[in-house]
Amino acid sequence: MTSTESSSPSTPQSSSSPTTTPNPSILAHLTHLLSPPHSPDPHDLSLAALAINLLAHVVETSHSSTIMELTSELNSATCQIEIAVRHYFEKNPHETPLSLIALQSGCELFIRSVTRQFLELRDFDVIKEKMTKRGHSLARLSETSRKTISKQLQRFVTHDCSILVFGYSRAIIEALVLAAKHARFQVFVPQCYPSNLGTKTAKLLLEANIPTRVITDASIAHYMSKVHFMLTGAESVVENGGIINTVGTYQATIVAQLYKKPVYVLAESFKFVRFYPLNQDDIDSMEYINRVDGVETMSKNKHEIPTPTPVERSSGKASTTRKGETFPHAHSGKSVSGDNTNTITVDNLPLSQPNADFTPPQYITLLFTDLGILTPSGISDELIKLYT
Repeated sequence: MTSTESSSPSTPQSSSSPTTTPNPSILAHLTHLLSPPHSPDPHDLSLAALAINLLAHVVETSHSSTIMELTSELNSATCQIEIAVRHYFEKNPHETPLSLIALQSGCELFIRSVTRQFLELRDFDVIKEKMTKRGHSLARLSETSRKTISKQLQRFVTHDCSILVFGYSRAIIEALVLAAKHARFQVFVPQCYPSNLGTKTAKLLLEANIPTRVITDASIAHYMSKVHFMLTGAESVVENGGIINTVGTYQATIVAQLYKKPVYVLAESFKFVRFYPLNQDDIDSMEYINRVDGVETMSKNKHEIPTPTPVERSSGKASTTRKGETFPHAHSGKSVSGDNTNTITVDNLPLSQPNADFTPPQYITLLFTDLGILTPSGISDELIKLYT
């Protein structure tokens, strides 16, 4: 049986064309949630939490008089939410690719978890009120869960240890900032080209006075021997205990396993999705909202980037290059000037760059979640609890 056949009932699917006109009420509330003073830090944007908030709003403003009518309205709203999110981010580009699987899983979690909790009540108005409160409570989980996750990691961060952090994760940053209050340690962060998410992570850690060194993606194996363990976040945690995350996570975990270094994943429980990929091909159909050359586009996970942004590298201790060198790179050919920087150019060569990859569970040691510290094999049990 193929992975598609085995997971078809639970695999998040794209529900409609991005060109469909969005529902005015949902789009208006989405704009409200993402506008000051309600707007989250762009780095903290959670499509799952956003979907839950929007569905809670649908329940709150619903004119349905029965559970069946309300469930039907929520199913219809799920499609409308995806359309509204596509429309909003086409008009208001986000700086990093956004995975629609998180949006779809947030909707599914709300419908399966929230709507089934209050069926024993007789007063329908009371049911709607409790559903709305429960939905908003789920949406706020992202804030409280990171604090829980941060506390769990503390005993793993000891004096004079070295950590490799891959990609960007607010949970990781909060955990390391908290750990820095009681331990001295250093962090190595791969750049994660072309998204440069690692660079963003490094800047935030340096602002917190945590010794941090940005390394090139190609030097991960070189530095893996120097660290005690690897940390990464996750866009989604799938049924078999694996994760979908920024492209390059998979190969970094392979290197970690070869060096016998533990790999710890920090992820909130609302990122758990009913999806069972077996290999990289299974996530190539995932849809992302991308920003290529400043233009917001819809794409599958695997796409072509004709002219990525040039990269500046320092010639200080964090760099593995020397001033004045040039390296092959898929860039239009414009140079980057400045002190202690290197220009990386190649004329108009296309670059194939997926947004994310799938890391199988055998490469993950532990997952730190707001539900506790879990092994990959324990994820399916937690999914059953969440969805029943």
